[in-house]
Amino acid sequence: MRSFRLAGVAAALALCLGAAHADSLQQPIVVGTSAAGVQVTSLDLVADAQRIPPEVRAQLQSRTKNLEQQVSNLLARRIVAQQALEQGLDKDPVVQAALQVARDRVLSDMMLERADAAARPSAEQVEGLARNIYIAQPQRFEVGEQVQARHILIAGKDAAARAKAHQISKELAAGADFATLAKEHSADTGSAQRGGDLGFFGKGRMVPEFEITAFALKDGQISDPVESQFGLHIIQRTATKPAGKQPFEEVRAALIKEVADGLGRDARAALADKAKAQVQVQPQALETVAGDYAKQIPAEEQAKPAQ
Repeated sequence: MRSFRLAGVAAALALCLGAAHADSLQQPIVVGTSAAGVQVTSLDLVADAQRIPPEVRAQLQSRTKNLEQQVSNLLARRIVAQQALEQGLDKDPVVQAALQVARDRVLSDMMLERADAAARPSAEQVEGLARNIYIAQPQRFEVGEQVQARHILIAGKDAAARAKAHQISKELAAGADFATLAKEHSADTGSAQRGGDLGFFGKGRMVPEFEITAFALKDGQISDPVESQFGLHIIQRTATKPAGKQPFEEVRAALIKEVADGLGRDARAALADKAKAQVQVQPQALETVAGDYAKQIPAEEQAKPAQ
């Protein structure tokens, strides 16, 4: 039922996404049809996409293949839904209740989104709150010593792998360029493209054999081949960051997200709590419902002790 959307609900969802969208995300264009004339529009895609986390939504929805699959799914579901209407299933009390629950969910989610958006202050205010956290909680941003290293990984630990690793060590000792050899020989293809560079890391980030060697080296020094579960590493320590407090700029983005998310959660919680304060549960009615469910439990299941 989740992807069965009314055009009005889809329009409301599109509006909540902000003004910086192409027209097709605000005004419907037909993106799929059936032989019988059933249609799916771009706003149906917008509505259905609300189930995708916001941080990856645009990236996933920008891929035509993903949209093709989404259109196919929505159109098939809409065709079946129309068949259900033709058979009068919308008159079934349980179906009517399910539709109401689905409608309530969509509308309440939109209200929570609106509360979230309304609670977000300006960029300057968020920045100020982020700086306040940085100043008030300095212990959060203390980091131990970090080293920057690059490596050449030789896969395997057999005689051939060891011979290759020792040959590369000899070439490095003779003045060969580390980055060039990493690109040519390293089995770690990700770092190989960066000349073997792994960036800065602290203790506890690498496998023990690698970490011990990297922290024992001096800046610029190259190790002999070091064995780990991944194979044989030739490591060069390239730089050091002493223990201390991370600069604000390094944690700025994370703190800004923390502040914005926190304000949004507080606004959502306030709205939800206000609604929950009006809730009145009817215990006797619930006992009746629970009893009716209990009647559906097979006798052999009822005999089992409660877990």
